[in-house]
Amino acid sequence: MRAAPLAIFALALIAPLIVRDFTLFQFAQALVYAIAALGLYLLTGLGGQISLGASAFFALGAYCAALGARASGAPAAALVACAALAGFVAGLAFGAPARRLKGVNLAMATFALAAAVPPLLKLPALSRWTGGAQGIALPGAGPSHVVAYYCALGASACALFIARNIARGRIGRALQSVRDDELAAQALGVDAGFVKALAFGLAGAYAAGAGAFSALLNRFVAPDSFTLDLSIAFLVALAIGGARSAPGAFIGGFFMVFAPNLTAHVSPPLAGALYGLLLIGAIHAMPDGVGEAAIRFVKKAGGKA
Repeated sequence: MRAAPLAIFALALIAPLIVRDFTLFQFAQALVYAIAALGLYLLTGLGGQISLGASAFFALGAYCAALGARASGAPAAALVACAALAGFVAGLAFGAPARRLKGVNLAMATFALAAAVPPLLKLPALSRWTGGAQGIALPGAGPSHVVAYYCALGASACALFIARNIARGRIGRALQSVRDDELAAQALGVDAGFVKALAFGLAGAYAAGAGAFSALLNRFVAPDSFTLDLSIAFLVALAIGGARSAPGAFIGGFFMVFAPNLTAHVSPPLAGALYGLLLIGAIHAMPDGVGEAAIRFVKKAGGKA
């Protein structure tokens, strides 16, 4: 059972020896998206809270990193950490009132958050800091594709380790109990409202940290990069990888980057239709996600061995 993850990680380590520079950069971006998808794994997969607001927290992290790099030239690790902290605080602040909402109402609240952020970033009153519609170009040259890839690989591995430990600990059990039966969880002493708010805080931290990393990789941020389409893409990544599979977030991240490119390469005029068919086919064949299907396959293969 452990051989498959070790083999995948070993292959990831030697990827720079196999793929071209631009593909390596795409790998790095996919790993960054996987970090944000891990936040949705905690919020939606474990906590059962629907969110369309991931792009707002992704934007928060990206602008925190951009402003920090422009003002202080702080190390990248410090910028990502500060952005993640800002995302955690913002997530808690949003989750506190949103904890009273459920289902469609909660989805609409997060939808409003995601829809409001790009126009707010373009406001003339904020353009001094956000750069308005033109965005912000980060100073200096970005890291090489190899360095960017290994940094993204290390960061995503740490994010996965933390997410899995959260899932297996008291917080994870509390999230699952609230997801499965909120009234029963409260009867057992779980503060459901706090747990929901905390889930938003954790998801906000992951999304903002990923946003900061993405800004540092691309050396540019602009409001139109953080539209509702990005939030929907994160939900697609979660569904493809498996909402209840932490490793599935990586499958979802790579799907975000490479599936649109693949369909566009096959037929540019029909790229959207092919992408939709690919998505429908994947969900129909593996309703629990590719991650869960892969885990079941590995377990079955190990049992036969």
